Amino acid sequence: MKELADTREPGSSTALWLSCSLAAVGGYADTAVFVVAGTFTGHITGNSVLATVHAAARDWNALALNALAVGTFVTASFLAMIVHERLSRKLPWSVITTVLLAEILLFIPVAIASWQLHDVSRMLLVLLACTALGLQNGTLKKAGGVSVHTTFITGMATTLLHNLAIQLQGSSSQDKSGVKENVHFDLSIWICFLMGALTAALMNRSLHPYLFLPLIAFLAIVAISVQMTRKAPPNHRI
Repeated sequence: MKELADTREPGSSTALWLSCSLAAVGGYADTAVFVVAGTFTGHITGNSVLATVHAAARDWNALALNALAVGTFVTASFLAMIVHERLSRKLPWSVITTVLLAEILLFIPVAIASWQLHDVSRMLLVLLACTALGLQNGTLKKAGGVSVHTTFITGMATTLLHNLAIQLQGSSSQDKSGVKENVHFDLSIWICFLMGALTAALMNRSLHPYLFLPLIAFLAIVAISVQMTRKAPPNHRI
């Protein structure tokens, strides 16, 4: 069975819905953690900027939180890449399903920590959330024949603009067709990330103490959907 992290043909519906689902997870989680803890989970650039601001203000606790977020996200992404390359063919379940289950297990204590927030619980919340999104970032690297990023949108925006530039240049109709599908793919993921972020912001108004529960439920639905897809006929599998 092939993994989603491998190259796909542009326009793959399975690759698209799963990439969009994980992008929504990334947007929701990033916004929720920022609202609760004041730091990002999947943004190295954003946390680096916040770290310099806190360093200039000599806010060492906030600086440590941003440094923890960056270090954890990078480490989890790197380890996920190594594990995927070495074990993807040996695991009984697909790597993406395993990562989804790991995210669920990580976000449960995140939800608990958010109920009574203090310095220790805030550090724990950031540590676990960044680990979850780091694993997701390191596992899903390519889908639909293009590189994807489901935990931040800077890379996707760059890829989208690059494909748009190619689309506007003179090239064969076949090349333009492939680039057009990639543009739609990138744009769909970008929109889903923003929709996830907007949903978390709106949920914060009414579900603030339970902000992470919808995220856990959605991850469970995606995990079940992946398993159902794996049991489908070969032409429809991930």
